[in-house]
Amino acid sequence: TAHRKGSCVVAVFTREVAEEKCRRANDMGAAEGFPLTFTMEKES
Repeated sequence: TAHRKGSCVVAVFTREVAEEKCRRANDMGAAEGFPLTFTMEKES
């Protein structure tokens, strides 16, 4: 989990959907002052 390892997989989406979800989640978290960052990476 993110609490133990520092990161975790939240969900798997197409690139376009993932980009939008990451952007929105990061914007919402920042607006509320949360030190949380969502990123994308290619599935291996």
